[in-house]
Formats: sequence, C-alpha cells, structure tokens
Amino acid sequence: MQAAVTVAPARLPELLPGLATVRPVFLRGAPGIGKSSPVRDFADSLGLECVSLLGTQLAPEDLIGVPRIRNGRSVFCPPEAIARDEPYCLFLDDFPSAAPVLVVTDGRCDVLRVRREHAYLIPQGARLPFTARGPVFRVS
Repeated sequence: MQAAVTVAPARLPELLPGLATVRPVFLRGAPGIGKSSPVRDFADSLGLECVSLLGTQLAPEDLIGVPRIRNGRSVFCPPEAIARDEPYCLFLDDFPSAAPVLVVTDGRCDVLRVRREHAYLIPQGARLPFTARGPVFRVS
C-alpha cells in the first residue's frame, strides 16, 4: 500500500484519469476546497454517470441493501442506485471522519489499513487477499 500523497485540488483533473480508472481514490480535505467538482468532471470525461451518495445522510442499507431470505439464509439485495450492470462512478461524498466505514470493493484490493470501525461489502464468490478485521458482507 502506498503512503498518502498531498495534492492541490487543481491537479486532480490530471491525476484522476490515471488513478481512479484502476483503483478507488480517497480524497480528504477541508470543506469547500474543490474535491467534488473534479470527481464529477472525471466521470463526465469517461461518459459515466456519477452516482453521488452523501455519507452524512446514509444509512447502512443505502449501500448494503435490505436482507431477504434465500435457502434459509439472509442475503442482502443492494439498491438499484449502486447495483448496476453498466460501469459508473460511485462518489461517496461528505463522509464524517468519525463514522464507521463500509469498504465496497471487488475483492481485488491490496491491504487496507482502516483504523476505525468498518465492514467490507464484496461480490459473492470474491475473496479478500488479506484477513479482514471487520465483518465481510457478500452481494449476490
């Protein structure tokens, strides 16, 4: 895993195409410095819809979905807004710094160092290449 890199918001348009097309990108900074606009512009440049979810207004089921029973076990049905067949840009905006984290991944990620309460949401059949310390939810 690579260390954090400090970048001025003005450089995001040149950096996002090379980074965000191959792995998730976490942008952190004070409110109002220009983090959201480059993300939307990045999605537009690729012809992708930018689905923005506000972390301050999310409930867990907004990401993981609601459970249903299948073969005597509960499985989660992710919401249509994020469970799609076509590519799109998922923009998780305004996450409070002290809130628990739900890491949504395809399972092909490097080691993640999350120092607060967290869980993983991965596709059914995918495996994380490390031992998760938080709960792992699978989407079918």
